[in-house]
Amino acid sequence: MLKQSSKRNKQARITAMLSYKDGQFMQPLEGTAKARTATFRLINQNSRHKVIMVLVEGTMRERRFPD
Repeated sequence: MLKQSSKRNKQARITAMLSYKDGQFMQPLEGTAKARTATFRLINQNSRHKVIMVLVEGTMRERRFPD
């Protein structure tokens, strides 16, 4: 899953960071609005995910997770 996601994110110019604690995941996505929307759609369609929430949405001057 990591290889596939990394390849897809690189092609879409998405950067992200995946955090896990107490059975919960959090993942900020960085990229254009179009790329973030497409990536979020793929995540949302994955049956392994049960509850998905957007906590914050907006723009930033520079990426916090460029690598």
